[in-house]
Amino acid sequence: MNFEHLQIPARNDQTLTLPELAEYGRLVDHNRNLRRDIMVDGLPFETLAGQARRSAVEYAANYTKKLGQNPGSFLDSGGAIIASGHQPTFFHPGVAIKSFALTRQARELGAAAIFFSVDSDQFKAETIFAPVMEKGLVKKELSLFPGGRDLLYETAPAISMDQLKKNLARLDEKLSKSGFAAPAAALSAFLARIENIHQPMDDYTSSAVVLRRAWCGYLLGGCMEFPVSGLCVQKPFLRYARDLIERIDDFRDVYNGQLARYRKDHKLRYPANPFPDLEVGRGATETPFWVINSGAREPLFVRRDSAGDGVLESATGGVWTMAELASGQVNIRPKAITLSIYVRLFICDLFIHGVGGSKYDTVTDRIIERFYGIEPPIRACVSCTALLDIDVHDPADRMESVKQALRDIEHHPEKTGGEDGRIRKLVDEKTRIVAMIQRPGVDRKALGRRISALNEQMAAHLAPLRSKLERELEILREQEKEKQAARARDYPYFLFDPERVAGLLK
Repeated sequence: MNFEHLQIPARNDQTLTLPELAEYGRLVDHNRNLRRDIMVDGLPFETLAGQARRSAVEYAANYTKKLGQNPGSFLDSGGAIIASGHQPTFFHPGVAIKSFALTRQARELGAAAIFFSVDSDQFKAETIFAPVMEKGLVKKELSLFPGGRDLLYETAPAISMDQLKKNLARLDEKLSKSGFAAPAAALSAFLARIENIHQPMDDYTSSAVVLRRAWCGYLLGGCMEFPVSGLCVQKPFLRYARDLIERIDDFRDVYNGQLARYRKDHKLRYPANPFPDLEVGRGATETPFWVINSGAREPLFVRRDSAGDGVLESATGGVWTMAELASGQVNIRPKAITLSIYVRLFICDLFIHGVGGSKYDTVTDRIIERFYGIEPPIRACVSCTALLDIDVHDPADRMESVKQALRDIEHHPEKTGGEDGRIRKLVDEKTRIVAMIQRPGVDRKALGRRISALNEQMAAHLAPLRSKLERELEILREQEKEKQAARARDYPYFLFDPERVAGLLK
């Protein structure tokens, strides 16, 4: 399956599934039967993967129950595991549909379902976009809760449910006054579902999980939630990280080489796209991990001391030994590719990406092949486009007609205003000159100048019409902005009926 040239679904209520959901059972069997006779941190792969799966299922089940959510009935780490994930934001239906695909197919296959909240990323959930009437429909960024800047999701404070409810109630009122019935109804239903959520949460991520499950949990039928910060304290993950860091020179060469190949294949000009290379300098090599220092995320480097042992360093002067890493005293987090490697290789039997993740995981597959020397597991992609049910005028056809009329006034004024006697005389003269200009021996430059002069005279007579068309075009452009605001794809999930989004999998 080629994921490199995937496109986000273009039409409303269009769903992308690669492969088809009916193929998931075959993919799970294929991935579970892959040969992985390699050693990782001194252990056979299967031994470390077994430990990773047991730790993951135990932690995720307990975390999910702690939040008062249903983890599902398939909790056997020895059975099949299907996973997906995203940053814990108020994401749009194109992301939300992954959780529906995850739980539906896991239920059909008798597999455990795990949704990873990537809470190790920079916090970007202070605001949401919403459709608002302000001298016309606009897509406006609205504040949900303050105080998240310069934090990670895992270090952001828990959401104040009372403040969130007040902010959403104000948005609900705006939607209702604007006549946006469908999103207003969806938001009202969401507010009703979260009305009785009062228990204090430990952190932002827990709050976000509980809110998302309030929106759609009754449709999921059970799913385990797992924050990446919780994954990173487990012994199997730390052994995986230590193995990569101990072999950092080989890993760096593979990592940077495959990123360079990806940029070349896709004609990407910027060296940070899709991810920056691992740097080397001053006797140290950047690792594919972050270190959390005083609540902030920093690149983690490794160098060799005089005895040849690895020493970990941060940019702000933190220093740790490899033994401290193994014992969990270094607060590390994986970068995107190393997280994907660990989850796909060591924990789950099938991972469901969106379009963006499916594309960059092409690099991940090549790194697995070259660094570990094994076949990468097959992955899946699910996405959709669901637009808000807001009725707005589409000015596209009329806009093109007006633009063409303005072009004609500028370059072919004879096509316009033919009923005007003054213009008719100029048109007739231009027609005669155009016929003459093809004859041999005529002064074409002089005739060309006369044609230009005639065009200018006709355009002058058409100035009132041009002004009228230009005013109409400005109105049409405002209508186009309204159309774009109505058809934006990235409005938050709680403005949609969850049953509509889940139903797109049909």
